Amino acid sequence: MNFGSRSEKVSRRIAQMEADLKALQKESDTLTGRVDDPAVQRPLRQTRTRKPFPESLPAMKNGCCRQHHAARNVEAH
Repeated sequence: MNFGSRSEKVSRRIAQMEADLKALQKESDTLTGRVDDPAVQRPLRQTRTRKPFPESLPAMKNGCCRQHHAARNVEAH
């Protein structure tokens, strides 16, 4: 994590890169003929969703097994 002037430099660099990206997108839209399209934000990355657990995976019946192990360790001492 950056602090102080280094953090400010990073923030300025990010802002400049975002401005450059917008300019490139505008130029790309002009070249491809998409100038009249309404401003639609382009996703920078795909959203990721979690896949469900496979049916073959056994489900935990008692929730968390920590209590069972903790009780066993206490009884042993």
